[in-house]
Amino acid sequence: MWHNLAQHAKPVAAVAIAVILLQWRSNKRKHPPALRPQATFRKVLTDNSDIPFEHLQPAGGINNTTVPVHPFQQRIVQLSSTPPSVLTRNMAKPVPIEACPCRWVASLPDLQAMVQALESTEMLAVDVEHHHQHSYLGFVCLLQLSTGQEDYVVDALALHDHMHLLRPILASPAVLKVVHGGNNDVVWLQRDFHIYMVNVFDTEKACQVLGRHQRSLAKLLEAYCGVTTDKSFQKSDWRIRPLSTAQQAYAQRDAHYLLYLAHVLYLELQAGDAVSPAKQDKTRVMQAWTRCQKVSLSLYSKPPSQAAVSAAAAAVLRHHAASPQQLEAAAVAFPEREPQQIVCDCVRALCQWRDDVAREEDEGLQAILPDALLMALAAARPSSPSALIGQAKVALKKLNREASQQDAYDALPQSVPACLCQQSEKVCHLLHEASQGLGVQQPTPPSKAATGNSNQQRQLQTPEQRQASLRARLVKKFSAKSAVYENCKMFSQDGELLCFCDLRKLTWYESRGLAERVCEDPPAIKLNFMHKTGDQDRGVDDYYLHSKENKCVSCGEAGHYLRYKVVPACYRRNFPVQWKSHRSHDIVLLCVDCHHVAHKAAEVVKRQLSQEYGVPLFPPKAKPAGGNVCETHPYNVRRAAVALKVYGKTLPEGRRKELQQMVRGFVHPGAGEASGEEWLSQEEMEQGLLAGLAPRQKRRMMRQLAAEKAQTDQGGNLLGAAEQVQQESASTTDADTDSHQQAASAEQLSLVSVLDNTLRQDSLQASAPPAAPGEPHSELPQHAEVASGPEEDEQVELDDSNEAMGVEYTQKAPEIKQRLSEEDSNGHAWHGRHVVAAVLEQGGPDALLMLIQRFRQSFTEALHPEHLPSAWHVKHSADRDFGEHSIYASSSTA
Repeated sequence: MWHNLAQHAKPVAAVAIAVILLQWRSNKRKHPPALRPQATFRKVLTDNSDIPFEHLQPAGGINNTTVPVHPFQQRIVQLSSTPPSVLTRNMAKPVPIEACPCRWVASLPDLQAMVQALESTEMLAVDVEHHHQHSYLGFVCLLQLSTGQEDYVVDALALHDHMHLLRPILASPAVLKVVHGGNNDVVWLQRDFHIYMVNVFDTEKACQVLGRHQRSLAKLLEAYCGVTTDKSFQKSDWRIRPLSTAQQAYAQRDAHYLLYLAHVLYLELQAGDAVSPAKQDKTRVMQAWTRCQKVSLSLYSKPPSQAAVSAAAAAVLRHHAASPQQLEAAAVAFPEREPQQIVCDCVRALCQWRDDVAREEDEGLQAILPDALLMALAAARPSSPSALIGQAKVALKKLNREASQQDAYDALPQSVPACLCQQSEKVCHLLHEASQGLGVQQPTPPSKAATGNSNQQRQLQTPEQRQASLRARLVKKFSAKSAVYENCKMFSQDGELLCFCDLRKLTWYESRGLAERVCEDPPAIKLNFMHKTGDQDRGVDDYYLHSKENKCVSCGEAGHYLRYKVVPACYRRNFPVQWKSHRSHDIVLLCVDCHHVAHKAAEVVKRQLSQEYGVPLFPPKAKPAGGNVCETHPYNVRRAAVALKVYGKTLPEGRRKELQQMVRGFVHPGAGEASGEEWLSQEEMEQGLLAGLAPRQKRRMMRQLAAEKAQTDQGGNLLGAAEQVQQESASTTDADTDSHQQAASAEQLSLVSVLDNTLRQDSLQASAPPAAPGEPHSELPQHAEVASGPEEDEQVELDDSNEAMGVEYTQKAPEIKQRLSEEDSNGHAWHGRHVVAAVLEQGGPDALLMLIQRFRQSFTEALHPEHLPSAWHVKHSADRDFGEHSIYASSSTA
C-alpha cells in the first residue's frame, strides 16, 4: 500500500516543486538580490569621506587656490555672449522612437565606434539615469545620447572605467548639448567621470524665461510631440541588467525628442523678442542662454558629514511629527526636559548613526533607516534591542498600511533593515543618551581660565584673523538654522499652479477645510474654492509661480544665508496692509557679506529720504523742564522708570527727583516745569516703562501692567508695591511691619525679574534672526501672518492670557494699540512712519510704489545679484486683493 502511495505522490510532488520554482524565479525578478555594481569600478574619483572632491585642472594652467575652478570656464564664458544659431535651422518633428534606431552601447569597441560617429555632429541631446537608493553618493547607470537621426543608450555600469572617452565631445564648444533640467546631470558626470559639458542649452531654463507653469519633460512632450511618458520610471532601479523593454523605451524617449523641443522653444523665445524688443543683453534669448551657461558652470561638491546630518534631521522633523501621546510619554520619562527637545535630540542621534553607517557601507540613507521609521523610533525610544526590533516591525507594518491606503509613490521596506538589527544595541544606547541630552549637544567653548582673556587673544590676532573670526561669529549667530524655502505647491480649483509656499501654509488651508492634499513629495494641495484672480489679471503673479533656492541671491553662497528686506522694515511696517501682507517679493536671502553691502546701500537711500522729506532718522531728543535739549535715549528713560517703580521712596530724594524729571521730560518734551505733583502719574509711569520697546515687548509690558493694576488699588499715583508697603508700615506693629517688608521684598524681586527680562529681550531684539517671509500667492485668501517680525506685526494680540489680566485690558485694546503706535518713537521706526505718511499724502499709492522701486534699484545696483528668483524685477507691483476667507477682507473694504 505504501509503495502505491509513493508512486502516486511522485507526480504530485514534481508539480508542486515546479510551481514553487516558478514562484521563486518570479519573486527573484521582482525583488532581485542586492546589486553592488560600484564594487566593480576600478576608476573611482571620490569616496564617502569629507575630503573635498578634486576637479580636473583648468586647461592651460594649475589651480593653486582652495576654491575649485571650472576647468573649461574660459570656453563657457566666451560662449555666453553668443546664443546658438544652430537651433534656428528648420527641423522636422521627430519620428516615433519605434521607427528610430537605438543602439545599446555596452562594450569598449561599441563605445569607440559611437564616439567616432558623433565627432561630426553639431547638436547632441544628453540625458542621464542615476541610482542613489543603494549608494551614499549615487552613481550614473545610463547615459542617453541622440543626434535626432540615431539614438544611443550607453551602459555606464559596464563601461564605467572607459566613460572618459566621451569627455572631448561633451566638452567641445563646437557641439551644442541639449538637456532638460540638467543641473544634476552636469554634476553627476563630473563626479563619476570627470566629464564637463560645454555649450549647453537647457530646455527647462527656456521654459522659465517663457513663463511656462508646466515645465516637466513629460508635459512638454505631450504638448509639442503628442507623446505620453510614464514618469514612474524616474525612480526605477537602473542597476538591473538586462533592462526591461519599458525601461529601454523610457531611456530612449528622454533624449529622442530633446533636440526638437529645443528648436521650438528657441523659436518661441525669438518670437517673444520680436513682439517686445529689448536691449541685446536683456532679450529672452539672452536670458535663457545666460541661465544655460550657469548650468554648465556648476561644479560638484561633496556633502560634508555634519551639514548632511543637520539637513537630514531638519527634513525628518519637517515632514514627520511625533504624536501627542509620544510627547506626553517623553515628558513623564524625563520631566526635567522639554518633550519636543527630547524627540529632536533623538532624531539627530539617529540621523548621525544612519549617516555614519551609510558612508561606511556605501548604502542609501533610506535603505539604512527610512525617515518615517526613524521618527517612529525617535519618538518611542525603545530601551532594549528586542523592544527596538519589535517596535520597528510594528511601525513598518503600520506605515506600509497607511502608504497603501494613500497610494504612496515610494514603498517602505517590508522587513526591518539588516543594519538596524545588527546594531540594535548601539542604537538603543544612542537613544538613551540622546533622551538625557547627552551625545548630541554642541561642544562647549573652553573657559577663560584655560584659554586666557579673550581680549588679549584678539589683540594677538592679525587684522585678517580678527575679521575672519568676526565673520564666523556673525554667520553662526544670524544665519538661518534650516532651509527657508520648502517649495510646497498650491493648485487652484482647476488644477492650475498658483504658488510655491511653505508646509505651514498648506496645513493652514487643510485644517480649515479650504483645500485637500494631492501630493506628498513635494507636498501639494488643491483649493476647493474659486480664488481671486487679481494678480493673474494684472500679470504680476509670475514671481510666485517659481520655486526658490536656499542660497544668497547675489553670490550664490549656499553654506549660510539670512533673510534681507529690500525695503527696510521701518517703512514696510507702515505700508497699507494690502501692500505688505504675504508679499515676499522684497524679502530675499543674502550671505553675511552681501547683507552688509546691501544694508549700507539702503542706509544711503534712507539719508536721502530724510533730506527730501525733512524727517530726521531719529526722533527729537527728550527735553527736561528747563526746555534745553537733553541727550537722553529712550533706553535710559525706561531704566529710570523701572528704578522708580520698583524701589519707590528707598531712593535718595535727589536721585528720585532726577529720574522723575528725566521721565517727565521724555513724556512731555518742552512742557516746562512739572505740574507740581511729587510722584509720576500712572500715565507718565506707563509711558516711561514703554519707552524704546519694540511693539511685541510693549504689548507684553502693557499686559503686565494691566495685571498688576487689577490686583492693586487704582489710585491716581502708580507708586509700586514697595512704596505701598512702606506707607502702610508706619501704622502697623513691629511684627506686622516685618511681614509687610517680606511681602514687599518678594514683590520687588518678582517685578525686577519681569522688567529685567523685558530689557534683555529688547536688547536681543536686534540680534534675533529675521522672521520667515510668507510666500503664498498674492491673490489667495490668507491667514494672519505667522512668525512675522516686530516690523510687520502691529496687531494687538488678545489671546487667552488676557483672561488673567481682567476684562479691562480687553476693553481698552484699541486705546492701547493707538498709544503703542504713538509712543513708538525709538530708532528709525519713527522716521519710517513719518516718511510713509508724507509719501502717501503727497503722491498716494503711485508715490509709495516709486519709493519701493527706489530701494529695489539701490539693491540691484549695489550687489548686481545673479541668483534672484525668476520673475523678480524692480517694477513688480506690490498691491493685492483679499479673498473672502482672508482676515483682512473686511478691513480692506472698509
